[in-house]
Amino acid sequence: MAPETNPRGREPVLGLALSFIMVGVLLFFGWRVVAVFAGRSLRSEMARFKDAETDLRRGNIGKARGMYDGEIAKQPTSPEIYAQVSESCLESGQWNLAIEYAKRGVSACKSATPKEQAMLYRVLAEASSEAEPAHPQTAALQYAEMAFKLTPKDPETLNMLGYILADNDLQLERARGLVHDALVSIKDETGTPEGRFAVAEFEDSYGWILYKLHQYPQAVEALVQATGDIATAPNTDEENAQSTEVSGDVLKTLYYHLGAAQRMAGSKDAAATSLNTALRYDPGYAPAKREMAELEKSGPPNPQPEPTAPSHSPITTETPSVTLRSNPPFTPLSSGETPKHP
Repeated sequence: MAPETNPRGREPVLGLALSFIMVGVLLFFGWRVVAVFAGRSLRSEMARFKDAETDLRRGNIGKARGMYDGEIAKQPTSPEIYAQVSESCLESGQWNLAIEYAKRGVSACKSATPKEQAMLYRVLAEASSEAEPAHPQTAALQYAEMAFKLTPKDPETLNMLGYILADNDLQLERARGLVHDALVSIKDETGTPEGRFAVAEFEDSYGWILYKLHQYPQAVEALVQATGDIATAPNTDEENAQSTEVSGDVLKTLYYHLGAAQRMAGSKDAAATSLNTALRYDPGYAPAKREMAELEKSGPPNPQPEPTAPSHSPITTETPSVTLRSNPPFTPLSSGETPKHP
């Protein structure tokens, strides 16, 4: 005998099913609401940092401190907030203030992970290298070594230590190996603007180390590669993009490095173009001015057409593709395809 059909008997089951569906919908969309508000909160926080940077540039140190300390008070044991505040100080050229906040972070975040602690030491190394321009940059070197001890395989740590060593003319072969390993570890991360930007910065470090090793043609190749790769990393995302000032600071250094290597390689015309590009990003940039003076001592280059003001672009309109011939070898990255190492 077939059981009696009772539609009302299914109501509890139907109600329970509908309840599960509603909970699922709420969780699904609720997660997105939380993510949206979290993103807004982060953007709002960074916007407050921009206000603090403006105050720092205007000399309102106390007002900027108030903003920074207010953010830290919300997360007093977060290494990320100390690193963000320190980076914000760096953006405004307040090296000693960046060092102060990074040191506070190290002290307040003793239970942080090695990766988080290394992040703070990298900020300390960067700020100290700016605050202590005379070589040897003892503090910067010590902080970079501390970061390396904590995260010996982290590409940012490897690159920073390698670059600071080379910039101080110390342990050049070790520096080359460090930056080589950093490049190898991020060779597959060129799918995003951030990844390509990091690759270009590491290539700049590698080229500068080759320059310090007096391998000038190879240094030129690496640095030309960096100018090409950095041009394929446009800052199109307003929320995550580098500011114009930060990009200009990076690019003036890159073109100064390239100009110095080109001069020593005997390419005076190209060196003049690169150094002029660096000085267009920062007319008062002392290293590029000194290098230009050395170039002029060697005799005037051939007449060059007046270049237009750079706009985050390489010297030529085409992205160069080169393969460095060095030891240890690595294959530099370019947009579109990866050239093969011979």
